[in-house]
Amino acid sequence: MKIKDFKKLPSGIQNLEFSSDDQCLAAGCLNGQIILCDAKFKPCVSFMIPNSLTLSTIAYSKFTPNLLAAASKEGALALWDTETTDNIFYTKNHDNRITDVTFSAVYCHL
Repeated sequence: MKIKDFKKLPSGIQNLEFSSDDQCLAAGCLNGQIILCDAKFKPCVSFMIPNSLTLSTIAYSKFTPNLLAAASKEGALALWDTETTDNIFYTKNHDNRITDVTFSAVYCHL
């Protein structure tokens, strides 16, 4: 694969995260979008945190490769099933920026 084969994304990239099975790459963009790329780095779907225009961090589950979490500078947190593209959790319980999200390295359901 050559650099020219990569598709231009809608905004600059601030976060990159591979799924635990290395089949998807999530690119967190400066405009708040999360673009998922397949194993050949072709964009296939995009997500945005509900009620938010920013993105501060993203993380894939270590046990479940299709679970993607993201947080915003406004204090929102969202969780998606990337296979179905369903938003399975959303909360806005923080007053300030969420700087990091992670899944448990021990418990597969957290």
